[in-house]
Parts: sequence; structure tokens; C-alpha cells
Amino acid sequence: MEMLDKWHDFFIVLGAAAGTLIGAMFVVISIASGLVRESELTSRIFVTPTIIHLAFVLMGCAFTLVPSLDRVSLGAGAGVAGIVFFGYAGRNVFHIGRRRAVVWIDHLWYAVMPLLAYLLVIVGAVLVLKAAPGAIETL
Repeated sequence: MEMLDKWHDFFIVLGAAAGTLIGAMFVVISIASGLVRESELTSRIFVTPTIIHLAFVLMGCAFTLVPSLDRVSLGAGAGVAGIVFFGYAGRNVFHIGRRRAVVWIDHLWYAVMPLLAYLLVIVGAVLVLKAAPGAIETL
């Protein structure tokens, strides 16, 4: 698709970075699992969502690099993925809110920012479907 030609290298670098960070997360989890008591391990509300958000970036980058991708497929795929993962991020907001020892900055980075990011993906998908300027930038 012509609108993605200029963004090819960006999506390759972003996908590689996301994949590398996923690998690094697993190394950190492996090392930390022996050092952290089970009651203190917060992987359910912090680590797992981080890996899933990075996997979303990795798969999104791979999706945009498909050579036969057209505008409608990109917009529809991004829109559906954005809606599904917006719901997932909303679920995480609920779980983070139930924790008592979570500081405000954790609420910002683990609850609010993912919601905003997936909302931007949904808006970007609508812009792609409308062939509006700035659609790829929004995604």
C-alpha cells in the first residue's frame, strides 16, 4: 500500500524493538522469580499486561508490513484490534484500582496510558478507512 511505503523502516525498527523488549521481560522474570516471594509478585497486573502491550506493537508492525495489505484491511484490522485491546486495558484499570499499594504514577502508566494508546489506534483505524491525512501517523 502506497501510504505505508514511507513508514516501512519505522515499522521494522519498532517491531524489532518490541520483540527485543518481550525477550528482555522474560529474562527479567526468570531472574526475579527466584528473588521475589509469591505474595509480592505483581506479574498479574504489571508484567503480563506489559508483555501483551508489547506483543500488540509487534503484531501490529508485522501486520502493516504485509505486502498485499490494502487500506480497508488495515483500517478494519487495526479497528478490531484496537477495540479488543481497549477492552483488555479497561480490565487492567479495574485490577490496578483494586490494589492498595499502587502509587499514582502506576495508575498513569499502567492504566491511563494504555487506554489512550488503544483509543488512538481506534481513531487511526477510522482515519485510515476514511483515507484521511495523518491516519498512519495516528496509528
